[in-house]
Amino acid sequence: MSQSALASVPTVSLYGIRFSKLNMQDTVNLLTECIEQRQPTQVITGNPIMVMTALEQSHFHDVMAGADLVVPDGTGVVWA
Repeated sequence: MSQSALASVPTVSLYGIRFSKLNMQDTVNLLTECIEQRQPTQVITGNPIMVMTALEQSHFHDVMAGADLVVPDGTGVVWA
C-alpha cells in the first residue's frame, strides 16, 4: 500500500476535512494493509464536535485536514 493508495480513498469534504466514504470492512482492510507494510498512518475518527472545534481553531483544523485518513465517528458526520 503506497501513500498514493491512501490518497485515492473516496472522500467527502466537510469544511476542508476529507472524510472517508469507505465502509467499515474496506477501512479495516485498508488499515490492515498499512500495518502489514509497516506504513505509518495517521487516522482520525472525526465526530461533529471535532468538526466544530476545527472551525474555531485553525491548528486543530490543520491536523484534521492533514491526516492520512479521517473516518466518520457518529451519524451526524455521516448525515452531513
